Amino acid sequence: MPKVITSKRSETQILQENRLLRKENEILRGQIKILEENIKIDHLTGIGNRKAFSESIIREVSRLVRTPGSLILVFSDLDKFKMLNDTMGHQAGDEALEAVSRTLNSALKNFSEKLYRSLRATDYVFRLGGDEFAVLAPVFPTLGVPQTVALEGASQKIKNRIIEALEAENSKRRKAGKIPIEMSIGLGYLKGPLSRSTDINAVKAELIIQADRSMYKEKRRSNMLRRS
Repeated sequence: MPKVITSKRSETQILQENRLLRKENEILRGQIKILEENIKIDHLTGIGNRKAFSESIIREVSRLVRTPGSLILVFSDLDKFKMLNDTMGHQAGDEALEAVSRTLNSALKNFSEKLYRSLRATDYVFRLGGDEFAVLAPVFPTLGVPQTVALEGASQKIKNRIIEALEAENSKRRKAGKIPIEMSIGLGYLKGPLSRSTDINAVKAELIIQADRSMYKEKRRSNMLRRS
């Protein structure tokens, strides 16, 4: 007769091994999550990168489907950044980029303290590449205030907060003997609620074009003022 092989592993050992496997799986999932988050961070400035921006803008536009509220998209880039890099070196350029990220984070915090406390820097402030930055500023409904009025007020507020934060940053830079930063700022707007049939990618693209055109219009205006 063939031998019957019996397992010497007790039920307790099997349970212990299963618990160990579950723990190892939890650790592995945590490590994967960290890696996924790291690939969405701009490692010079610590804010979100282009990948984070692409995910966040889709999320925020989608939020406005059948939901009241609005969204402001801010685009900004540094004026004369190439000149700064060429004359002062790449280290000075990197310092300027870090200063812009601090400026935009500070502006968003002062725009909405409640919103800022509930978010991560990689979700709403982004470096898109080079000297190009973006901010997503959700605007939530205010009782008794028409949406258009609320959006206009919020748009002026976020722009003012960026200007104020930039002035504060430049004050520190002047005291440290560094060249002040100059930025061009453009805004795009989106009002909700959107219908369920809305093409989210098309709306996102239009919002980006709107903010981009606004920024370059501001840049041209600044250049004309410098020449006059």
